[in-house]
Order: sequence, then structure tokens, then C-alpha cells
Amino acid sequence: MCIHVHCGISKMSATMDNQRSANVEVILSILNFLCIAPNIFVKVPQMRNIVKTGSVRGLNLKAFMMETVVYMVGMLYYFTNDFPFLAYAEYVALEIQALFMVLIFLHYADDLDVRILPIAALFFLVTAIIGSGSMPVSIISFLFSMNMPLQAGSKLLALNTIYRAKNSGSASLLMWSISGLTSTGRIATTLMTKPDLLVLTNFTVAACLSFTVCCAIIVYRPSEKKFE
Repeated sequence: MCIHVHCGISKMSATMDNQRSANVEVILSILNFLCIAPNIFVKVPQMRNIVKTGSVRGLNLKAFMMETVVYMVGMLYYFTNDFPFLAYAEYVALEIQALFMVLIFLHYADDLDVRILPIAALFFLVTAIIGSGSMPVSIISFLFSMNMPLQAGSKLLALNTIYRAKNSGSASLLMWSISGLTSTGRIATTLMTKPDLLVLTNFTVAACLSFTVCCAIIVYRPSEKKFE
């Protein structure tokens, strides 16, 4: 009798565990979708603002260039450490958009010329070497640890540019809001899949600073008359 009761309890426990795992997978899939989908075109509003106003006021080129490095190093770290692709899929879209942002900024700042070609070639060469697997994982981990100050630096530069100008200019509130919400969502997905202290720290800092930039954009938002 006791054996039958014990077996029944074990089966019930296993069923509950399976149900719990299934629920976690559903929640994880939803969070992954919410993190990836908005970032496919997250920087488009920013690009549209620049094209519409014909101005890069309130924006910082160094911040955009630092972002391209942050996204690329992030992708390589996740890839070499066997993270599920859905845990960092938005980085692919963000990297492409960040590169376009740099080109658009240079165009409207009248700084786009052939001098950028050697820098671009060096960037892609280093990326190819790291992505080929010929570089030790320890070095990639070290580079990723530098992502936090780089990421913080890019956001602080954006924040400082807005504060000094007392005008958020072409800065996109939607873009920065999505950035903050995505980082918050990624804290949850990282905890649910492959907890990593470096990744969690990066996303926590990124979320806090993105929301701070959002506040600055709202406070220093220019009136419509300034663009007329």
C-alpha cells in the first residue's frame, strides 16, 4: 500500500515538475520575442528624426561608435560561450542599425569621406579574427568585461550631450525606452537560461542608464517651433 502511495506521489511530483518547466519555457519564449521584435527596427525612429530635421544636434558620434563595439563584442561573447541564439538575437539587428547610424551621422555632419574606410576595414578584420574561434575564450571574456564601461560610457556621452545642449534635439525617446525595457527583459531571460554575472551586470547598468537618458530627453525636449 505504501509503495503504491509513494509511486503515486512521485508521478504527481514529476507531472508538476514537467508542467512547471513547460510554463517556464512559454514565459521564456514570450520574453525572448518581446526583447527581439522591438529591436529589429529600434533605431529607425532615431534615423528618421535625423533625416527629418537634417540635424545631429543632441547626438554624439562617439556614443554611436562605442555602441557598434559593444554590440559586436556582445555577440561574440554569447556565441563563443554557447548561449542560445534567442538570448542575443537582437544584437545582430542592433549591430547593423548602429553601423547605419554612424554613417547617417557622418553624412549629416558633413564628415563622411574615404577616411572612414581603413577604420571600417580594421573593425571587420578584428571581428572576423575573434569570430573565427582562433582567439582564446579568456580574452573574449576580458573584452566582454570591458563592455560595461564602454556601454556605460556611450550612454553617459549621450546623456552629457543632451544636458550640455539643454536640448534633446534629434534623440529618440522611443529608441531609448525600448533599449531600457529590453535590458530589463534580458535580466529575466538570463536568469532563466544561463545565469552569468557579467551579462547580468551589463544589462542592469544598461537598463538604469537608458531610463536616465529617457528622463533627460523628456526634460530637455525641444518645442516644435525650434524645428520649424
